[in-house]
Amino acid sequence: MTLIYAAAAWGAGLVWGRGLAPQVVHGRGWVLAALLLGLCLTALLLARTLETPSHRWRVLALALCTVAGAVRLALALPRGDPAEVASYVGTGPVALQALVLEDPVPRSRSRAEVLLQVRRLDPGDGQAREVQGTVLARVPADAPLLSGDLVAVEGTLQALPYGTSPSYTHYLLARGVDALLDARRPEVLARGQAGFPWQALYALRRAARASIQRILPEPQAGLLTGILLGQKRALPSEVMDQFNATGISHIVVISGWNIAVLAALVARISRPWLGRRGAGAASILGVWAYVLFVGLEPPVVRAGITGTLALLALLLHREALALNSLAAAGIAMTLWRPFLLWDASFQLSFAATLGLIAFASPLEAAARRWLARLLPEGLAARLVAWLNEPLFVSLAAQAMVLPLLLHGFGRLSLVAPLANLLVLPVQPLLMAWGAAATVAGILWTPLGRVLGAVAWLFLSWTLGVADVLARLPFASLEVPPWGWGLVILYYLALGGGVWLLRRPPEARRELGARGLAFARRQGPLVGSTALLLLVALAAAQGLPDGRLHVWFLDVGQGDAILVQSPDGRQVLVDGGPDPQVLQRALGQVLPFWDRTLDLVVLTHPDGDHAGGLVGLLERYRVGQVLVASLPADEPAARRWHAQVEAAGLPLVMAQRGIVLDLGGALAEVLHPPADASVFLPGDNNGSLVLRVRFGGAAVLLTGDLEREGEESLLRSGQPLQSAVLKVAHHGSARGTTDPFLEAVGPELAIVSVGTGNRFGHPAAAVLERLAERGVAVLRTDLQGTVEVFTDGQGLWVRTER
Repeated sequence: MTLIYAAAAWGAGLVWGRGLAPQVVHGRGWVLAALLLGLCLTALLLARTLETPSHRWRVLALALCTVAGAVRLALALPRGDPAEVASYVGTGPVALQALVLEDPVPRSRSRAEVLLQVRRLDPGDGQAREVQGTVLARVPADAPLLSGDLVAVEGTLQALPYGTSPSYTHYLLARGVDALLDARRPEVLARGQAGFPWQALYALRRAARASIQRILPEPQAGLLTGILLGQKRALPSEVMDQFNATGISHIVVISGWNIAVLAALVARISRPWLGRRGAGAASILGVWAYVLFVGLEPPVVRAGITGTLALLALLLHREALALNSLAAAGIAMTLWRPFLLWDASFQLSFAATLGLIAFASPLEAAARRWLARLLPEGLAARLVAWLNEPLFVSLAAQAMVLPLLLHGFGRLSLVAPLANLLVLPVQPLLMAWGAAATVAGILWTPLGRVLGAVAWLFLSWTLGVADVLARLPFASLEVPPWGWGLVILYYLALGGGVWLLRRPPEARRELGARGLAFARRQGPLVGSTALLLLVALAAAQGLPDGRLHVWFLDVGQGDAILVQSPDGRQVLVDGGPDPQVLQRALGQVLPFWDRTLDLVVLTHPDGDHAGGLVGLLERYRVGQVLVASLPADEPAARRWHAQVEAAGLPLVMAQRGIVLDLGGALAEVLHPPADASVFLPGDNNGSLVLRVRFGGAAVLLTGDLEREGEESLLRSGQPLQSAVLKVAHHGSARGTTDPFLEAVGPELAIVSVGTGNRFGHPAAAVLERLAERGVAVLRTDLQGTVEVFTDGQGLWVRTER
């Protein structure tokens, strides 16, 4: 089981490297090197405390696995190489020559998505160059594209939606997608350019799909397409919702279960002629022929590997072999594509297979012992054998995927065991008759319809079970989504409990005694070394990472925004209504030793912007202050102004046209204009508006601007387009107008607002306008502090809750 620990260390390194990778990308590789050296030194100190040489080498090997994982992830990010298609994101219209990797998938009546492997790219200078990479293109729904076509297409490359849809982004990264493309109508240059055998497989796949559609009605045809070809999009959305609610959606995903059913069918047919070993080899060949048929996408390849491993575990009766093989497969696949680790389907598939290997046999044995006390031995054995796959295998997989489902979806199916018990026994027959009918339908449609009538019975049974159980009032339960900390605790408790239960009582007592002795003898050394490493990690996380970070702090009914530039300069924009709340919020996002603010901006003198700044100078060193106007009748703003004057800080009056260099990022003052006499002191429309820009990404901070101020900005002709918009005046109905949203074109809108505020913010009309434009909305009253960060191309988001 050594590879299990190596895989865990490798995965930990990938997670670690994801946080430290920007240090390498932006020329601060010494940070990663220092931390990895610290990890190795910690491993050496820990190894010295172990008495057995083999244990010492294992500790060092695990440390090296962790280091390797961190380095692999750091090297996986794009580095601006002109030969990479990601380098041209946000550079304007481009012309591509690309190979169509799969048939277009309709997403609406007018648009479809298609995966393209880019071969040549013209960035607009008339000089086409060879590039590498994969893009997901949005094309007209009636575009006549087929897998294997060589096409010419024009459009604008866009970054993956890291912030607005992180789970979708992880799915795209797992498939190797480097960028998105809003494409005009593509031109087919040549058909059938994929080469052998891929072109033949494309044609066979299309023929199978067409055969299913001819021989079966809907939704049975959609279900068989999902089960045999892994194309769950063929199922109507309401049917898919029923499958999710009843916990049987795994049957329409090419998973270890489908592969195991296929392998069992091949083994059963071939065993009389080939014997046990020959049937096993035939099953493995059948599995990989099927994998090639449905497509070499990462989820399908993963299912083929994990299904094959489960088959080997059953044939060889070697649990340890299966566990080590599963670990090796995990390392190999994340070595190929490191971001697979964050793909939900990857996590669920490996967790389910691990549960099957680790728990299915013990559950079956425990049930056999219990039933043997109640029933005759033969009857008990037959009953256990019948319940094995629909119940014990299902429960074993569910035990491992449960925390991942609660983390990703926040829904617990209460009828999943019953649904699986009713549905899984018919799946082998469904797959056998469905496959036979599909092949027959390709050759002769009437024969396909005859065989399809039998498959229709099993398909209808599956759909009926899902429909009846999903209608039950207790079918599923919504629960608060689990955080990763709770997920890890669940797995630690489950794994530790199973490991202890498998040990004899004497071994458990001895283990406890040895643990206490080790803690007394070496605990101080190990503890102090680990503490130093944690401090070093915390210090490294506090260093600038070459990205622009913007925190929209949860300060109640008010505004407070912290900006950290790629070089580490820090700007506080407004302070919210309360000094204690602001300082607590700053303490949550800044390292405890960091007490420096290079610039403090007051966009508006109202108390919900200026109140928290009072007393700020007692705790933080401030470089200079930028204000839109001198304080009028607002007590908090007057106190803040007096403290700034007493401290002798430079005070700059903001006006349109000022550009501040933040160190790698620019902050442009868009408002108020130089002649702002039209706006009275304290007028919301005199708010200071900042546009913070880094690379191709921008964040627009609008203060309390209302309709008149927005119109002034629009008349000025300044560029307003920004990926992130801080919704003005906490979402008041007097701002965020349609013309303003048209000019800004945000992907993400942040509303800084207090829970249950008496003003009714944010206004329903504002939320409707944002929703109509497809803008994702995050609110501090619901999500807490919101962090947005960007490397100049992609956009990421983290929320407090």
